Amino acid sequence: MREQLKLHRGYIIVSLILAVVLTLPGVGFYYGFVSSAEGVGKTFGNGLGGFSWRIISGLFCAILVTFEGGYMPHNEGGTAYTNLRHLIIPTFFALSALIYVVILSLLGLERLIHGKDQ
Repeated sequence: MREQLKLHRGYIIVSLILAVVLTLPGVGFYYGFVSSAEGVGKTFGNGLGGFSWRIISGLFCAILVTFEGGYMPHNEGGTAYTNLRHLIIPTFFALSALIYVVILSLLGLERLIHGKDQ
């Protein structure tokens, strides 16, 4: 029983660490992908359009939001920010739960979730 609890504790810690690492870039990508038609897309001109521009804008915003710690700057002077921290906490919990379930399913430990011993 203690071995199972140690395994669970290790998997929970791994899922929390991965969620911490992936949350800020994930929220930044989401923000850039959804709002690419607005201000972020006007920075680089009209060279690209459609879905490909949304992907590039999402990658660009993922880097910026990660460096800024949850804020997306609107202008280069830094006077106006978009606060994305209201999206970070739910994304963190959803990612950590998803990663935990994926780890358990990949290792074949579904029986630990349901409490069944084989």
